Amino acid sequence: MAESNIGMEATYECDECGAKIYDDGSYTPGYRILNDETPSRRIVCEDCFDALWEAGKISQCEACGEWFDYSLFHDELIGDDMFTACPACGRDVIEGDTREHRISEAFACKVRATSYAVTIAYQDGDNATYLFTTDRGARDFVCDQVAGFKAHGSTSLVVSGSGNEITIYIQEPDGEEQAVRILSSRVYE
Repeated sequence: MAESNIGMEATYECDECGAKIYDDGSYTPGYRILNDETPSRRIVCEDCFDALWEAGKISQCEACGEWFDYSLFHDELIGDDMFTACPACGRDVIEGDTREHRISEAFACKVRATSYAVTIAYQDGDNATYLFTTDRGARDFVCDQVAGFKAHGSTSLVVSGSGNEITIYIQEPDGEEQAVRILSSRVYE
């Protein structure tokens, strides 16, 4: 990586093709730095950067945003999942989490965890189920759904419930009536 400063303007040489790159201090300098914070740091022009990206030879860390050659990434199996540490920040390049978090997550999965399911059963037979890690998350979701039905512009909204089931009766402005059931239960995984 050849660098020189001429007054306020910096001149670089693309480590890929050898082209001269002039940085006049503008927002888009016309080059990219690959493998920053490593001994393999290099500068490439925008054309070479695009070619490397399209060829699948470089990738960006989701945690720190730096770009690296794939050859600098090394996969590590943690539990049933792969962890690929960023050469600059040490976090996983895809998920952005730390090695310690991934290890604790891998071993936490061995413990039976309680989750909460909310199923919405529509009058036309469709249904959708959502899982939440806390009871509060499930309750907040149900409240948001009821508020959404109110905001939908229904002229009449009746909510009745018993136990873990809420039935919402809706009369649309055009007179059409619907019934939506929201079922909440604990699920053990």
